[in-house]
Amino acid sequence: MRWIPCPTGKLCIEDDMPGKVVNGSQMTLRIEEPSTPQYWYVIMAACYLDSYCLWKSSVKEITVRYDLWLTNGSPLMRYLNPFGHQFSFEEQNSAEIYMLLFILYIVVGFCQWRSVILCNSASVFPRHQLLNCIIVLKAFGLALHCINVITFSFDGQGVFFARFLGEIARLMSTCLLCLLLILLSCGWSFGNSSEILLHAK
Repeated sequence: MRWIPCPTGKLCIEDDMPGKVVNGSQMTLRIEEPSTPQYWYVIMAACYLDSYCLWKSSVKEITVRYDLWLTNGSPLMRYLNPFGHQFSFEEQNSAEIYMLLFILYIVVGFCQWRSVILCNSASVFPRHQLLNCIIVLKAFGLALHCINVITFSFDGQGVFFARFLGEIARLMSTCLLCLLLILLSCGWSFGNSSEILLHAK
């Protein structure tokens, strides 16, 4: 528990050990739960303790300006877990997952490019063009998500524009994949000859 507002430019009254306060902060709350992850909440209540140690509602109008920084682990030892320091428990390893998926899609894109080259065709079939577009969009979206989560790992804010464009690319690739599956169910194939069955004979 901390009493606010804190003195301007100084530590809060309860933080009487400056060595345990993060540089540039007025207060530091350390919670150690090594065995079971839990959710923690920050609550600001406009109340105070009177002379009888009873809670009373505050009648003063005080404007509080605050900047909270929540980390998973000690801020002084962020080098031990650089890609999980800013993420909550359920979002741990997000950066590693996005980077792994991006590498996998690069490999898939290379395999698809090799398959198109080995077809020995003068032109690329529309179904291959559609699949190429799906892979490129997915890889592009994952690259933007990687930029966002890696940046978030270091500054706790990320890149909103990269996340926004990455999500759009992901949705577009999903829609095109659904379209490709529908066309394949109608008679498309990845061979040299395919017909789309539009109506029953």
